[in-house]
Amino acid sequence: MLRPGSGQGPHCQLPPLNTEYWGREQQIHKLGELLANSYSVLLLHGPPGIGKTCLAVDVGWHMWEKGCFPGGAVLVPLKGAASARKQQQRLSEALGVHH
Repeated sequence: MLRPGSGQGPHCQLPPLNTEYWGREQQIHKLGELLANSYSVLLLHGPPGIGKTCLAVDVGWHMWEKGCFPGGAVLVPLKGAASARKQQQRLSEALGVHH
C-alpha cells in the first residue's frame, strides 16, 4: 500500500498527510463514495482553519490507495484565486497544461 512520502511517483502529487489531523473517518468515507459513484469534482467550502485542505488530502490518499485514480491525483490549492480565470490558471499549472 502506498503511503505519503514513500516515493509517490509522478502520477500522485498529493502532499503528505498532516499528523495532527484525525477524526474525520465518516466524512472521508462519504466524500470518497461521492467521488467514486457520482461526481468527478467536489468543492469543499468553509471558513479558514476548519480542515478543508486536510480533509481533501486525506480523501485523496484514501482513494489513491484504493486504486480509484488510475490517471493520477493532484491537489490544486485555490486559496486567493477568487476569479474563474485564476482558478483555471492554477488547475492548468498543476496539470502541466499551458495555453
